[in-house]
Amino acid sequence: RGRRPRVPHRGAMARAKGTPVGEAQRRRRRVCVLTGVGRRLTARLELNALLAIIAPAGARLIGGGCALYLPRPEDESLELRTYYDQDADQRPRRQAYLDSHRPVAGLGPIGEAVTTRTPRLITLETASPDDLYLAPIGSHAYLALPLRLQERVTSVLVLWLFNPARDFTPHDSTLDE
Repeated sequence: RGRRPRVPHRGAMARAKGTPVGEAQRRRRRVCVLTGVGRRLTARLELNALLAIIAPAGARLIGGGCALYLPRPEDESLELRTYYDQDADQRPRRQAYLDSHRPVAGLGPIGEAVTTRTPRLITLETASPDDLYLAPIGSHAYLALPLRLQERVTSVLVLWLFNPARDFTPHDSTLDE
């Protein structure tokens, strides 16, 4: 008979009504969960899985092809670790060509990106006549970006344009930063 109605805690009411306090708490909790999941995934993600994410993303970003080369410890050549091409019909042919024509550290634009640690933009106008990475794969331009960990170059990301209506912009050479 003299019982008072139970009043919920203020925080519970805020969450139930969707007020800014409740929304902020929900967002904070969600960010914490997603951050934790991201950390666990990153810690467990092996190199090949990471490369399989990078190459398609790079190719989609520019609407062309993307390769990732890693320096080989036994010699000066760079190993093609992954290649992705927006044109699925051309992908096997281009990948086979690139795998059989490995750049060498210090030689040619891709190899120079390793030794100089600076991006190299090559177009039909700036390329040497014997450039192995333009006409043979049907490209009109490519960008070699050295990827660094501290001061050491760990790999070279190469982006190719095949559509003559597309060109690299001055901002594209900053993708490695």
